This record gives sequence, C-alpha cells and structure tokens, in this order.
Amino acid sequence: MILGYNLGCTRHQALFREVFKLIQIGEFSRQTDLTIDTLRYYEEVGLLRPTRTAGNHRQYQSKDIDWVNFLKRLKQTGMSIRNMQRYAQ
Repeated sequence: MILGYNLGCTRHQALFREVFKLIQIGEFSRQTDLTIDTLRYYEEVGLLRPTRTAGNHRQYQSKDIDWVNFLKRLKQTGMSIRNMQRYAQ
C-alpha cells in the first residue's frame, strides 16, 4: 500500500501510473530512442534507478526522460560510462 493505493490491484496500479506519470520500459524505450537492453544496462551500472511494480516490472518517471537525454548528450561527447556514473552519484 503506497499513498492509499493497493499496488497488488491491477486497477490501482494503472491509476497510480496515471497519477504519478509512471512509464513502463517498452514505452520508455520508444520515448528515449534507447533499446530495452541499453536501459537495463544503464540500470545495472547505476545510471538509471527505475521503481518496480509488485510484479517486479520497471517503471520510469517522466523526469527520467530528461536524465536519459542528458546521458545521451554526454555519450555524444565521447564520455565514458565510468565518467557518466560520476554524474549519477
């Protein structure tokens, strides 16, 4: 139960996503133009920290799109993942 939402309930999960603008990984991948594998890797190395549903599915917030766009710009400059991780700390 989070903020009165029973996240074990599918209807409440959908409402919670709507209210807090949570985005599932497939849609987030489309919006950021990054593959799902890349998003998972960025999570693994600590560049992204999505929340998880009760079923352990990743969910991103709309603010994460801005962060990913920033990471993409850093990558375009030739910055290494290790140096990008410094920004994520």
